[in-house]
Amino acid sequence: MPSDVYERDKVSSALQQASGYGLTVVRTWAFSDGGGRPLQISPGSYNEDMFKALDFVVSEASKYGLRLILCLVNNWSDYGGKNQYIQWARNAGHYVNSEDDFFSSDVVKGFYKNNIKNVITRINTITGVAYKDDPTIFAWELMNEPRCQSDLSGRTLQSEDGQEAFLKRWLESHIEDSSTVIKKPVLVAEFGKSWKRSGFTVERRDALYSTVYDSVYASARVNGAGAGALFWQLLAQGMDGNRDGYEIIFSECPYSTANIISQQSRRMAALDY
Repeated sequence: MPSDVYERDKVSSALQQASGYGLTVVRTWAFSDGGGRPLQISPGSYNEDMFKALDFVVSEASKYGLRLILCLVNNWSDYGGKNQYIQWARNAGHYVNSEDDFFSSDVVKGFYKNNIKNVITRINTITGVAYKDDPTIFAWELMNEPRCQSDLSGRTLQSEDGQEAFLKRWLESHIEDSSTVIKKPVLVAEFGKSWKRSGFTVERRDALYSTVYDSVYASARVNGAGAGALFWQLLAQGMDGNRDGYEIIFSECPYSTANIISQQSRRMAALDY
């Protein structure tokens, strides 16, 4: 998030380019828990400068006609993640065995539920609109790449008493539907992480994109399960600290890749749902 004002032009540039290529939905983090430059300093305590940076992202997305999927916590330790919640519980004197207790500990559930409440009720300092009422926010993602290593069956994640199911029900009950935007927790599948693998070529990446996009479009046009696809990750020039080898920067991107992405965005937008 652009907590430094001088970096905000990079966010504006990325969103403007996304809109120009026909993209309609962008996923971004609405979390940074503990550690350096956090959004949530400790349970329920926030860095206002970082929150204002998120306000700016939401406002700029609206300016360029984009919708946002806001992700509320990370499975991984980057930017805190579920491990930070576990550490906060330990610091408060509660016994938690491992990161997987994120999905079962009442203490951690309380921390996370409170954080969700604070984020969705946030009043944007630029627009004056609460996040939960802002049509720019298309959906909420409960966790980036969730997994429970002690139960690879997935039952813990999906059980009625599990953290994710509990929070999904709670979040749904606290956000009213709008006729113009779906405001529901969603499952997000990203693709395109092929840059660092041996044998990478632009042609192979383009073939991957085309295959996935064609399958999504074929499903969406008959009201099937596929309603869109996200690639990882859109950046603008100058955002070098965020490069991880998988980035798409349209000003540097081969024409073939940019064209595939743009064509998919526009044909999906043309569907009459």
